[in-house]
Amino acid sequence: MNIFKLPVDGKGVDSDVARSSNDWHEFREYHKEHNPIRYFINNDFESIFIWPWSMRLERAIDWVKYRTTRRYHIVNTGMEPGYSDVSEKMLHVNFNMLKDFVEIEKAHMYEVFVNNGVTGNAAGVAHLMWEMGLEEQEEFGNNQQAKNAREIYDLYNWWIDERPLRVDPMETTEYNAYWKLRTELYGIGCVGCSDKDTPELKKLQTKAYKLSEKLDKQYAKEDEKNLIRLMKIRDALWT
Repeated sequence: MNIFKLPVDGKGVDSDVARSSNDWHEFREYHKEHNPIRYFINNDFESIFIWPWSMRLERAIDWVKYRTTRRYHIVNTGMEPGYSDVSEKMLHVNFNMLKDFVEIEKAHMYEVFVNNGVTGNAAGVAHLMWEMGLEEQEEFGNNQQAKNAREIYDLYNWWIDERPLRVDPMETTEYNAYWKLRTELYGIGCVGCSDKDTPELKKLQTKAYKLSEKLDKQYAKEDEKNLIRLMKIRDALWT
């Protein structure tokens, strides 16, 4: 006996099974006609008398939160305090957002749905690893999601692990050798002096400067290439 007048599905089943939209429409129409007071309390009262005020209050609370504790419109560059050019900030702010996406959003997804004790940065990477394996699953395979996850992981790994290991163009072996000899000749503080320059010093200087210039160009090209890669997958950065 269907005591609560649950909508019957197309096959006449009235137990706890999924119902079609048409079934639920008939269910609502039935109660609207036969139980108008209960229907009004359950369906219309809140939207008429509660929501207008609760929504205003919620908007007011959000207005304060979005300007104090939840300032989503402000992006952290992740850089150390100090001056930096726009070109450098543009690179750092985008990759810091990628870092937060993996270490916060992806990590949260993994912690909530897997909950095997893995937390923090490792959880974010673990979630990407799981997504990368989706294309191998016949039933639930998703090649595009797996491809996006692989690209996200590659860029994240480059930014976190590979890029920091690059040799500073101003701290190469050649550059250090040049400044060591220069310091021996001039001491500390005589940056613009040249009257004691020797052929050996000039040779070291030329070699050091050429290498530094080469590394600067190489790094700039690498940064630009990966920033473009990041822009191409920005639509995949959501959870």
